[in-house]
Parts: sequence; structure tokens; C-alpha cells
Amino acid sequence: MVLIFTVIFTGCKKVDVPEEEPIAEETDEISEEVEDDSGKKIDEDKIAGMEITGNINIFSGLEISDEVWNSRPIALMIENSPDSRPQSGLIYADMVFEVVDEGGVTRYVAVYSSYDAGITGPVRSARSYYAEIARSFDSIYAFWGTYPEGYDIIRKLDMDVLDGNSDVIAYAKSGWRDYSRSNITEHTAFMSTIKLKEEAADYGYSLKGVQSPLRFKIDAVNSDKGDISDITINFSYDSY
Repeated sequence: MVLIFTVIFTGCKKVDVPEEEPIAEETDEISEEVEDDSGKKIDEDKIAGMEITGNINIFSGLEISDEVWNSRPIALMIENSPDSRPQSGLIYADMVFEVVDEGGVTRYVAVYSSYDAGITGPVRSARSYYAEIARSFDSIYAFWGTYPEGYDIIRKLDMDVLDGNSDVIAYAKSGWRDYSRSNITEHTAFMSTIKLKEEAADYGYSLKGVQSPLRFKIDAVNSDKGDISDITINFSYDSY
């Protein structure tokens, strides 16, 4: 009897039901973000400071400043034999001409206009055909020596030059040799376009002048051309 009443009493005990938490009602309100326009102002100031010149670099096709536009380029003779690599400063040149030299080895005529190169080289000697390339851009031609007849030809081209090897024409004393690069003397000469411009000014060369397109050699008048029927070309080595 006691057992039955216990079961009945237990079965009739009230069960606690947990209260449901109130559900937050959704709203259509959108929180407004506060915009920080400080970065925008910096960008606007940066854009305003960029000068739109309309000057197009005839060497690269890119826009350049008035300062570069009105500056004469520097043309440098750069070695390209396998033993001379890697070269320095070629990345800063606007144009690089590769020309076959004696023995099938090539050299570069690197024309610097938009950027300066603190170190460029190895610098090598001049040849008449390299000088004519440099002259065609009204550049200041820098090299490291040449053969005796080469000096005479360069003089006749009536161009501004700087020679790191001697004072036969105009000695560029700022050039140097770096024997840590090679134990072969021909691969150790280096120059700086920054220093070359300073020396060019000391020699009275003009550093100003609108970038010049190709300047072609002026033909002599017919009366000065002469009457030539035979031409003899002497080659000093078979490899030439």
C-alpha cells in the first residue's frame, strides 16, 4: 500500500519547464560606418604633386620630366665578352645597342637619359662605328681609350667625349679600376654617369638640349667627294 501511494505521488509531481528566452526582434536599421578620408586626402595630394608634362621619351616612349627632357644623354662603351659579365648599370640605360666587334665578340653602346648609374661597366675602348652611334643622339660619349687613328676619327666627328684612359682628347679622371671583379685588366674599368656629367661641365660641354632623334651624317658636297675608283681595306687579323 505504501509502495503504491509513493508511485502515485511521484507521478503526480509538478515538472519545472524552463522559461524561453526572449527572441530579439530583427530590425532593418543599418549601422552607419564613419569613413576616414585621411587616406583619400593623401592620395589626392600625391596625384596633385605628379606633374603631367606631355614630354615623351623618344628612347623609351615613357613620359619624362622637363629636367630629363632638356638634358643631353650620356653614351657609354660597355664590354660584353663572357669573362666581363655580369655588367653593372645596364638596367638604367634607356637604350642599349649591341654591335659585333672583332673576333665575333660584341660590345654595347648604352645610352643613359632618364636615370643615372652610379656604377657602370666594364667600360671598353671606342671604335669609329660606336662613336657614330653615340653622336647620332647628340650624346656625350664616354669610353676607355681607343687606337691612334680612332682619336683622329672621333675628333673629325666634332662630338663631346670623355676618355677614362688618357688626356689625348678629354681625360675623365673619375673613372676607376676594380680588380676584385677580374684579374684581366680589360674587364676592370668602371665609370659613373653622375661623375661624368660633373666632368663634362668642367670641360665646358653643354648638359642641356632636347632629346635628339637620330642625327645623320651630312653628305659632303659633290666637289669635295673626289673621284675614287679603288678602295683598299686592310685587316690586321683574320678574325676581323
